[in-house]
Formats: sequence, structure tokens, C-alpha cells
Amino acid sequence: ASGGETSVSNPEAAALKAFYTDGVLRTGDYTGKVRIYTISGSMVADVQSVFGYAGVQLQKGIYVVNTSLGNVKIAVY
Repeated sequence: ASGGETSVSNPEAAALKAFYTDGVLRTGDYTGKVRIYTISGSMVADVQSVFGYAGVQLQKGIYVVNTSLGNVKIAVY
């Protein structure tokens, strides 16, 4: 094909952002399954997030939050 240009755009997926406060894990406006793991890989919670809110009790530490949008690390102080 001569005389024309073609390109494919690569839109970036919205990055998952998460934080924990007062017994609630906030995940933006994400609705779906959320699994929370310790930094050593042990699953400590398997909950449902609705519009970015998931009730869960976490001890102080570093965690990996896993969703269908991806993974993110959080620190609980």
C-alpha cells in the first residue's frame, strides 16, 4: 500500500490505584474480585470490591492487591 500511512495507537490501561484506611480498601471505582496477599505470597483476603470499596481488616505491613486490572502494592501503617 503506497501513498498512505497506517498506525496503531497503544492506549494505556488505567492504572490500578489502591489504599487502605479504617478497615476499607479503596480501589478507585473498581468493582470485582480483590485478593490481598502478604509480601511473602500468603493470601490474607478474598473479597468483593463494589465501586472501589472493600471492607477488610489488615494488620500493619506491606501487601499486594490483585484485581482483574492488575496488581499494586500497598503499605498499611
